[in-house]
Amino acid sequence: MFKFVSIAAPLLALISSTAVLSAEVSSEQQMPPKIMLWSWQKIEDLSRLDSRKVGVALLVGRFTVDANKIALEPRLAQLQLPSGCYREAVARVEMKQLPKEADIDSVSSKLADAIVHLALAHGRVDGLQVDFDAKQLERPFYVKLLKNLRSLLPPDLSLSMTALASWSQGDQWLRQAMAKDNLSIDFVVPMFFTMGVGKDKALHLLQESLPGPFNGRTALGLSLSESSTIKQISGKLRSLDRIYLFCSPGWRDDRLKTAGNLVGQNLLKERNNGI
Repeated sequence: MFKFVSIAAPLLALISSTAVLSAEVSSEQQMPPKIMLWSWQKIEDLSRLDSRKVGVALLVGRFTVDANKIALEPRLAQLQLPSGCYREAVARVEMKQLPKEADIDSVSSKLADAIVHLALAHGRVDGLQVDFDAKQLERPFYVKLLKNLRSLLPPDLSLSMTALASWSQGDQWLRQAMAKDNLSIDFVVPMFFTMGVGKDKALHLLQESLPGPFNGRTALGLSLSESSTIKQISGKLRSLDRIYLFCSPGWRDDRLKTAGNLVGQNLLKERNNGI
């Protein structure tokens, strides 16, 4: 259920106290793995993940901006993770109505503050990811949000963002914004699934060549429900710095085995290895 408040009110009141994570948390900073699993609003037991090979990007909440109001739908689904698992908090952002130009700075600042507080409220996290399919008029707001987030995050936490496939294959706005505004984004993750119009062209270009790096790093977002796409580019996956995988029905052991086969990695710990 959404909670709407004025930007003048403390957004910390939005943060749900519902416990959603269950894991033995290691005090040591985990090294970022190449394979990342997106965990959305599903009850999932990922305790058998091999945390040496795979991490989890877990949705912590969905924020909706409606002019000068911000709403939060917090994550409620239970999630079990193995000890020491690399964890990225994901904040989904949706725009119902763009703030007036005079309010953009204050709203983006309040939203950034709310996102960071919510992410850190989920215990130890190694990074933050923003998922926002910004339309053309919303892009200046997005740039301000990303700059605010980086300034608020502890320096040892990474900042990543998802990207529409088109942002890596022709629409140069993001690369231009990163250069112009010196955006410090550790990973940009172009998503090649549920693309709708333009899907065939995007996949054809993807087969020809993977998206070029953003800030020197390459990443890709793929879905288990579109395994044919993964198979078509399987020979190129080794060149990526990071691969994000999504499973719309939710993750369970058999789907994790399928995902592992597609990317050439065993994502699960062996039952008899004593770990």
